[in-house]
Amino acid sequence: MNIEAAKRILRTLYKKDYIGAKHTSPVNALKALQKHERGEGEKTLKQLKTLGYVIFHPTSYGIQISLNKNHIKEIEDFIDTP
Repeated sequence: MNIEAAKRILRTLYKKDYIGAKHTSPVNALKALQKHERGEGEKTLKQLKTLGYVIFHPTSYGIQISLNKNHIKEIEDFIDTP
């Protein structure tokens, strides 16, 4: 997993308050990355899901993502580490 990409994705979701039931498209979360990093960013999103930091919400208009509200403290610590 690309640690810097993971931090940027998590920071974007956190700053925009996409936590719990409030969700957004994965495309919007990947906009935090540069265009040439977005392919790796999709893999990073899947790995963040396996860690439990990101939740995938199936909707009638596609898959949406948000931060797992049960792991907010861990996410804050992960974002703040240098």
